[in-house]
Amino acid sequence: MAVFERCCCCSLRTGCLVFGTLGLVMALVNIGLAFNGFVSYELATEEELHGQVDEILKVVEELENLKSQVDGEVLKEIEKQLLEIQDGVKILQSEGTIENVAIFLKVSMATRIVSVLQSVVSITTYSLLIYGIHQAKYKFILPTLLWNPINVCIDVIIIILYTTLFDLALHIVIITTAVYAIVSLLCWLCVFSHWRMVKVQVGAPEKLEL
Repeated sequence: MAVFERCCCCSLRTGCLVFGTLGLVMALVNIGLAFNGFVSYELATEEELHGQVDEILKVVEELENLKSQVDGEVLKEIEKQLLEIQDGVKILQSEGTIENVAIFLKVSMATRIVSVLQSVVSITTYSLLIYGIHQAKYKFILPTLLWNPINVCIDVIIIILYTTLFDLALHIVIITTAVYAIVSLLCWLCVFSHWRMVKVQVGAPEKLEL
């Protein structure tokens, strides 16, 4: 396998440190966002969603009754709000919409849990990567080389799941996934190159398996 001598405009060591630091920060932020989502998240069933639509319809009825009691700008504002609410209700009442929302909420909860687990592993591997780079210990760099391809595969599977279930724009998904995979591969190759370089520096046997 080809080994990079530099990482873009900087040395391999600096590039890998930047990659490890950014990965660590992103994993911490991802955990924070996930837990914030858990706190504000409410897993609604289809029956509950239908019930919420019924409540919205009651609000619409109350606004309709209120129209006879006001005039002028207030009346115009109420009519504007009614049109917006009624348009939203029509969308929710269209065939399959509420069912799709319920499925989306369940899938989102499941992927958020998976994302937290990914982040926990990423924090561990990126911390080891940074330590291994600073201390020139190639064995501490190895976990990142093993975990990153697995992490990317999990992300791609989640993207495919969302695309299949919710009919996302396929061309945008393909382009975004391809860019993500290519960037991840280049970062992995930089880390792999530095891992091999450190192995040579410390005199480790070349036949040591990755």
